[in-house]
Amino acid sequence: MTHENDEGKARLLSEKGESYLNDGKHDLAIQSFAEALKIYSSLNDKQNQAVMLERLASVHLITNNSNKAIEYYKSLLLILKDLDNKQAYAMVMNNMGLIYARQKRLDEAIDCFQITLDFFKSKGDTKDVVDQLGNIGSALRDKGDYDEALEIYEEALAIIEEIGHKVGIADQYGNIAYIYGMKGDFPKALEWYKRSLILYEEMNEDRKSQLTRKNIEKLEKDIIK
Repeated sequence: MTHENDEGKARLLSEKGESYLNDGKHDLAIQSFAEALKIYSSLNDKQNQAVMLERLASVHLITNNSNKAIEYYKSLLLILKDLDNKQAYAMVMNNMGLIYARQKRLDEAIDCFQITLDFFKSKGDTKDVVDQLGNIGSALRDKGDYDEALEIYEEALAIIEEIGHKVGIADQYGNIAYIYGMKGDFPKALEWYKRSLILYEEMNEDRKSQLTRKNIEKLEKDIIK
């Protein structure tokens, strides 16, 4: 085969993979993407190798094969490092962190989220920094490291208050309240939930308001006990 023929075949395999994926034929999609990846690898086409690795990881996530998705993400990271694509690298680390968090591999999740956080901080992407702090805080919370989680949520709150994003502020109030609740400090948890509720109601966030009211009611019962 000529170089052009190889490229054409790989492109057709990629298109077939997308078609199979849209039709829910996941095994055939994986087969097509894997064959395309093999050709792109032989051509040393790193850009398209990265695309195929991402697609393979995505299909395996759809089919709940998280460990296989992690394998493809790890291979993708090597390619992205060669390409010096720092943004894509950070996003893949975030995706891996989310998988690890679901698997309760929390230390690994935190390591991934921290790399993504460092990237967003370097870019000055404030909202993304807050979101990533939230991921780290949630992982620390799930580990039972409540004091560390509280510090992270307070850092996120300080940033989001500078922006003045009321829903985001209310979300952080709720995160802080939850941590105080887990620490057994119900009065303080109640205080933070009430702050959160005020903002949610101001912003007509009905669903979040309702959930916060339920948390307040539960805490008030726990305090009476």
